[in-house]
Amino acid sequence: MPSVSILKTVLRSVVTRAFTVKYPYETLTIPEGVRGPPEFDQEKCIGCNACTTSCPSDAISIFDEGDERRIELNYGKCQFCGRCEEVCPENAIQLTPRFEPATVDRTKLVTENLLPLVRCKVCNRPLTTVPMLENLRRRVEELDMPPDSTDALKDALLVCEKCSRRSYPARMSEILKMRIA
Repeated sequence: MPSVSILKTVLRSVVTRAFTVKYPYETLTIPEGVRGPPEFDQEKCIGCNACTTSCPSDAISIFDEGDERRIELNYGKCQFCGRCEEVCPENAIQLTPRFEPATVDRTKLVTENLLPLVRCKVCNRPLTTVPMLENLRRRVEELDMPPDSTDALKDALLVCEKCSRRSYPARMSEILKMRIA
């Protein structure tokens, strides 16, 4: 014979309304602050690598292939923590309110952003992306420096770190001479 408490529970469940929604036939109301999969705004992304270095699950990878930088986001690895959104200096990554990223095809769990590369003018190694270089040049122009110094700094942006170390003393003396004059 069932106990009285079990009978009370059964009667209560018959009388009261269910707490669940008949999904997918009824629409769900998504609460504020739901962290769904991140998405790139390809117009804003400059390929700075901030999202890659801060991702705790290594869901974001960068590959330099030929004349393009490919930024790859793997939703299969992503924890939807939002760290990439926090560190992006251009607000190019936003978490979406989507909650159904499931699929049976793993290739659909990967999204990518392609950016044109700039190569070092000395050794021809991949240096940075075109949008990143434009961003840096704009910031150099905002500095309160003589035009010759600004031009020298803009040229310095086209040389990789390794090549820059070799010619650093000569370039710095040129920049300082221009600044003093």
